[in-house]
Amino acid sequence: MKIKNMFLLLIAGVLLIISTQNTQEVEVRYLFWDTKISLIFLIYTMLSVGVVAGMVYTSFRRVSKEKIMKKKMKMMEIDKITSRKIS
Repeated sequence: MKIKNMFLLLIAGVLLIISTQNTQEVEVRYLFWDTKISLIFLIYTMLSVGVVAGMVYTSFRRVSKEKIMKKKMKMMEIDKITSRKIS
Protein backbone atom coordinates (compact mmCIF):
# COMPACT_ATOMS: atom_id res chain seq x y z
CA MET A 1 0.00 0.00 0.00
CA LYS A 2 1.35 3.41 -0.92
CA ILE A 3 2.20 5.98 1.75
CA LYS A 4 -0.32 8.43 0.29
CA ASN A 5 -3.15 5.88 0.55
CA MET A 6 -2.18 5.00 4.11
CA PHE A 7 -2.12 8.68 5.07
CA LEU A 8 -5.57 9.26 3.50
CA LEU A 9 -6.92 6.20 5.30
CA LEU A 10 -5.53 7.49 8.60
CA ILE A 11 -7.10 10.93 8.05
CA ALA A 12 -10.43 9.32 7.16
CA GLY A 13 -10.28 7.23 10.33
CA VAL A 14 -9.53 10.26 12.50
CA LEU A 15 -12.39 12.20 10.89
CA LEU A 16 -14.74 9.26 11.45
CA ILE A 17 -13.79 9.07 15.14
CA ILE A 18 -14.20 12.84 15.58
CA SER A 19 -17.57 12.70 13.81
CA THR A 20 -18.96 9.89 15.95
CA GLN A 21 -17.78 11.40 19.24
CA ASN A 22 -19.09 14.94 18.66
CA THR A 23 -22.75 14.40 17.81
CA GLN A 24 -24.28 16.29 20.74
CA GLU A 25 -26.23 19.45 20.05
CA VAL A 26 -24.85 22.84 20.99
CA GLU A 27 -26.56 26.20 21.11
CA VAL A 28 -25.10 28.78 18.77
CA ARG A 29 -25.82 32.47 19.34
CA TYR A 30 -24.84 35.17 16.89
CA LEU A 31 -26.19 38.68 17.37
CA PHE A 32 -29.97 38.22 17.42
CA TRP A 33 -29.91 34.72 16.00
CA ASP A 34 -29.74 31.54 18.05
CA THR A 35 -30.17 27.89 17.12
CA LYS A 36 -29.14 24.40 18.12
CA ILE A 37 -26.97 22.39 15.76
CA SER A 38 -24.77 19.33 15.93
CA LEU A 39 -21.27 20.04 17.25
CA ILE A 40 -19.61 18.17 14.40
CA PHE A 41 -21.57 20.25 11.87
CA LEU A 42 -20.34 23.39 13.61
CA ILE A 43 -16.74 22.12 13.58
CA TYR A 44 -16.82 21.22 9.88
CA THR A 45 -18.57 24.48 8.97
CA MET A 46 -15.97 26.59 10.79
CA LEU A 47 -13.17 24.54 9.22
CA SER A 48 -14.67 25.10 5.76
CA VAL A 49 -15.08 28.83 6.37
CA GLY A 50 -11.45 29.05 7.49
CA VAL A 51 -10.18 27.15 4.47
CA VAL A 52 -12.18 29.32 2.06
CA ALA A 53 -11.06 32.52 3.80
CA GLY A 54 -7.45 31.39 3.59
CA MET A 55 -7.76 30.59 -0.10
CA VAL A 56 -9.37 33.96 -0.85
CA TYR A 57 -6.70 35.82 1.13
CA THR A 58 -3.91 33.90 -0.60
CA SER A 59 -5.32 34.52 -4.07
CA PHE A 60 -5.73 38.27 -3.40
CA ARG A 61 -2.21 38.47 -2.07
CA ARG A 62 -0.81 36.60 -5.08
CA VAL A 63 -2.68 38.90 -7.48
CA SER A 64 -1.37 42.01 -5.72
CA LYS A 65 2.20 40.66 -5.80
CA GLU A 66 1.84 39.95 -9.52
CA LYS A 67 0.65 43.51 -10.11
CA ILE A 68 3.62 44.89 -8.18
CA MET A 69 6.02 42.70 -10.15
CA LYS A 70 4.48 43.81 -13.47
CA LYS A 71 4.88 47.46 -12.45
CA LYS A 72 8.52 46.86 -11.49
CA MET A 73 9.21 45.06 -14.78
CA LYS A 74 7.58 47.88 -16.73
CA MET A 75 9.69 50.46 -14.86
CA MET A 76 12.83 48.43 -15.59
CA GLU A 77 11.93 48.30 -19.29
CA ILE A 78 11.36 52.06 -19.32
CA ASP A 79 14.71 52.59 -17.60
CA LYS A 80 16.45 50.40 -20.20
CA ILE A 81 14.80 52.25 -23.08
CA THR A 82 15.66 55.67 -21.67
CA SER A 83 19.23 54.65 -20.91
CA ARG A 84 19.67 53.43 -24.52
CA LYS A 85 18.36 56.72 -25.89
CA ILE A 86 20.71 58.74 -23.68
CA SER A 87 23.79 56.71 -24.69
